[in-house]
This record gives sequence, structure tokens and C-alpha cells, in this order.
Amino acid sequence: MSLFMSNLQKLYICSMKKIFCIFLISVLLSCDNSLDINDEWKDIPVIYGILNPGTDEPNSDLGKNENHYVRIQKSFLGEASANSYVDTYDSIYYNSSDLNVWLDIVNNQSGEIEGPFSLELITSDDLEEIELSKNDGLFHSDNHYLYKISYVARDL
Repeated sequence: MSLFMSNLQKLYICSMKKIFCIFLISVLLSCDNSLDINDEWKDIPVIYGILNPGTDEPNSDLGKNENHYVRIQKSFLGEASANSYVDTYDSIYYNSSDLNVWLDIVNNQSGEIEGPFSLELITSDDLEEIELSKNDGLFHSDNHYLYKISYVARDL
């Protein structure tokens, strides 16, 4: 075995380097640098809930909280800035008559399911009476609604 490479081996290595460089350049030039972050629109609900069991401590002013609230909205996607959608009611809210909202409660120890419990629609007028109205902000706040369930939450 010779320590020196033959001319044929040198020629082979040189040609492989050229082929590799051509391949690498063609791969880099064929890349698409545009980034499309928006996919096709899908109806995806976003659900927020406050399930507050209160406290079991004696002599507490907090007591058991029987009212639990859930808010259901749409996720939205658009090509324009989010600011262009803020005045469009149906871009973030579902029509409340199209929703059927319920709660199933699963026991942590046994896995048994209790329910379903239907949630009551609370309109913006009702929310003002109980001081839960939505603060004005960028997005549409008229006709804001929540769903309420009155249930003593033992093991939430």
C-alpha cells in the first residue's frame, strides 16, 4: 500500500468534491425562504373556565363557592392585522344559540363521571347586574356572555 495517492484517486476525490459542491448549491438555491404561518381556517373553540371550590376552613368568610363560570370563544386567523378584526363580533364569539354547553365531573379517586350538568347562559345584561361585565378593550365587548353552573364543587 502506497503512502501517496495515485493520480486516479486524486482525480476521483476532486470530481466528488465538485459534485458535492454542485449538489449543495442546488439544494440551497431551491429552498423557499417564504414563511406562511397561516394555515387553512379551522373552527377551534377556546374555552376558559373558573371552577372555584372555595375553602373548607371553619370560620372563613370565603365559604363554598357555588357559582362557576365558563367562557367560550373562537380562535381566529386572518391574513391582516388582528386590529382589523376587532369590530367583527363573529370573529371571536359563537352564536350562543348554536352552542350546547355542559359539564361532566370526574371523581379523582374512582374515575366515575357525574353529570352531565347543563350550563346556564348569562347575557351581558345579567353580567352587569352581578358585576362581571367585560371591560372595554380592543375586541368587541357588546353582547358578551358567559355560561354559569351553580354547583358545590367538592373535589375539583
